[in-house]
Amino acid sequence: MAIETDHGITVFELLGGYDVDKGDVFSGNLESLGGETFFNESKQEKMDVFVQGIYCSMENARQMLSS
Repeated sequence: MAIETDHGITVFELLGGYDVDKGDVFSGNLESLGGETFFNESKQEKMDVFVQGIYCSMENARQMLSS
């Protein structure tokens, strides 16, 4: 998955069966690599994630997501 931030794109893997839709709004430590907990503001749900890339360009994010 990928989230656009003020400083680029954060690429992460969901560590669970979460229901995420395009356009959902997230909060949390979006600029730190490794295991994190994000909050899906749109669904009022905490999500365990593994952040794989931060400050990515669109091209970088696409490459990471296709790997």
